[in-house]
Amino acid sequence: MTCYDISPGIIFMYCDYHMEYCESKFKSKGDVFYIDYCLEGSFEKGIRSDVYTYQKEKELNINTRKNHYGKFIFPQKHFHGITIAFSIPEADRALAQMFQGIKVSVKELKDKFCNKLDNCIIETSAEIQQLFNSLVEIPEQLKIEYMRVKVVELLLKLKALDIEDCIKEMPYIHKTEIQILREIRKIMFEDIRRFYTIEELANRFGISQTSLKKGFKALYGKPIYTYMKNYRMNVAAEILMEDSDRSIAEVALLVGYDNASKFSAAFSKKFGITPMQHRKKTKMLAADRKEGQCGKYESRL
Repeated sequence: MTCYDISPGIIFMYCDYHMEYCESKFKSKGDVFYIDYCLEGSFEKGIRSDVYTYQKEKELNINTRKNHYGKFIFPQKHFHGITIAFSIPEADRALAQMFQGIKVSVKELKDKFCNKLDNCIIETSAEIQQLFNSLVEIPEQLKIEYMRVKVVELLLKLKALDIEDCIKEMPYIHKTEIQILREIRKIMFEDIRRFYTIEELANRFGISQTSLKKGFKALYGKPIYTYMKNYRMNVAAEILMEDSDRSIAEVALLVGYDNASKFSAAFSKKFGITPMQHRKKTKMLAADRKEGQCGKYESRL
């Protein structure tokens, strides 16, 4: 987690987790307001012994951190998001001084979104998604000023939202369903050369096809076919990088593609380069690392 104090009462955080879970001991004090946006991945959190809630990609969670204490599980073993924390009295005074003439109040937004619920989930518009995407990479010399402007822009957008149109119920999923979905993911990972149908998996585990599709997307952030396609491509990328003796056709077979051309098309769609280009690129990065230069390789689901 990387934090920036962008003004009195306002903290901007990049949340990047590469782990299966983390424990939070945070308990809110004072009058606070939080905005959490999920860029990539998802998380689940137990609210009772048998019930979990979750947040997935492109969702906004507006909350007061009343139930933040406890264990957060990252089903995809990674989570990337942005959090903006407000200490309300301080934040409102700072905003009034920095942006005179712009009427925006964090306290009013807290009353609007958290009057009845501690956690408010919002399905974001393309406009709000673009706002958060623009905050991912900011030139260092502009960071604080840019964050301030974008935070105010976000607050104004939230002020303009019709609460009845945008809020969705806090999603819940039962522990038994999570266990089934994890087992389904496990068997698909065990042999990625095999393509399972939704009907086959649903029948095998005794759940409806609708429950399987909705539950898997909720837990893992993507539809089951998209998730497995991305996983196959990530595995293929690792093989191409680590085993230069294997041909492209051999790598395709290892991840379930009989047709090398279809595999290359799927690979190019995900990574923007062909399997052969990827192999050459990773060889160059490896050479750079040997020479002490900076190289980075990261695969994501």
